[in-house]
Amino acid sequence: MIDHTARSFARRFWPLVALGLVGVASLPLAMLPALRIVLRNGYAPGLSLSALAALSLIQPALLVIAGAAVGAALAPRLGFTSHVARVNVHGGFAKELPLAIASGLAIGMAVAALDFALFQHATQRMPSMRTIAGGLAGGILYGGLAEEIMMRWGVMSFVAWLGMRMFARNASAVPAPIGAAVIVIVALLFAAGHLPAAAMTTPLTFVVVARTLLLNAVAGLLFGWLFWRRSLESAMVAHASVHVVFAVAQMLG
Repeated sequence: MIDHTARSFARRFWPLVALGLVGVASLPLAMLPALRIVLRNGYAPGLSLSALAALSLIQPALLVIAGAAVGAALAPRLGFTSHVARVNVHGGFAKELPLAIASGLAIGMAVAALDFALFQHATQRMPSMRTIAGGLAGGILYGGLAEEIMMRWGVMSFVAWLGMRMFARNASAVPAPIGAAVIVIVALLFAAGHLPAAAMTTPLTFVVVARTLLLNAVAGLLFGWLFWRRSLESAMVAHASVHVVFAVAQMLG
């Protein structure tokens, strides 16, 4: 006897796992400068750079798998959309692309301007072109794919499901107040999740923590809204577009 429920879950789960692991595989491109600092400071004795890079992939790979599983289980009943997973699709993805790209570029410019206005004194070091290129590749692939599967598809689906269970059991879709609260909560979690990476390269002073939380939370609000109102893939494209702006800003700075 064929288990149609299991097959349906698998169709929602495996495509996003594959997509997320592509993003995870790109992570060393963005993390190499930080990993070199870790080795130089003696925090990983006995490990080579390649071994440390390989070990750094384990946790995000597991988080991608967990996020894909949670989203595959919960997103369909919450009304969230993924074109790759074929969940709640009501139109072509091409229609979503202009808004996703434009909003990503706009929020990227806003965040870059905010960073320059508030934290210019904390970011004096000019990165090399190789570092910028690695950061761009990692931002587009790891940020745009893996982080969105973890945070929006996984965490946001779970928090929205929890909110529905607590406050709107009989609702057929996520009500606006719950949706807005969930976007803010997950944006803050998304921002806080960047603190360990920041700690690898610099002490977590008040300015560093404030910068990491503020800038990532602002971007996270957009990604959450796009996931809620459009699709996971719209959030992915916007996330990638933000990193394009960051790379250009670094080259010009």
